Amino acid sequence: MIYSVYSKFVYSLHIYKKVRFWALIFIIIIAAVSAFGGDDSPNTTTEPVKDNNVKTEIEYTAYSVDEMMDDLKNNALTASDKYEGKYVEITGTLDVIDSNGDYIAVYPEQDDWAITGVHCSIKNNKQLDKVKEMSIGEKITVKGKITDVGEVLGYTLSIDEIK
Repeated sequence: MIYSVYSKFVYSLHIYKKVRFWALIFIIIIAAVSAFGGDDSPNTTTEPVKDNNVKTEIEYTAYSVDEMMDDLKNNALTASDKYEGKYVEITGTLDVIDSNGDYIAVYPEQDDWAITGVHCSIKNNKQLDKVKEMSIGEKITVKGKITDVGEVLGYTLSIDEIK
């Protein structure tokens, strides 16, 4: 009988130790995830408040696609610093018109063998209608913001206006 009581007591201690052990492991995992896994900043984005009475004017810097491609060829890092995030007015040759109407590509005027240029994203129907009137090989001027610069794929521009 004493052996039976003793073995039940010991068995209950082992279960207690297991529960306590796993509870401790669980608390440690939760603490580690909260310490290392989370981002301290909230997932909210703030946009500047626009005053309808104040009209902001964007200044576009004029460049030829030839000049931009030369800069990219000479030093992609410098070209990225010079163009990325900037508002530009580019002039070149219309070389690609996407069949879905998502983009056009403008290439250098002086380089018939260019394989990279400026990939221009069409944002609205007004721009799309303007592109529908154009043909490959035409000289084109586009205003917009350079959103990406890459030594392999060239430049990416978000169109504001097609002249």
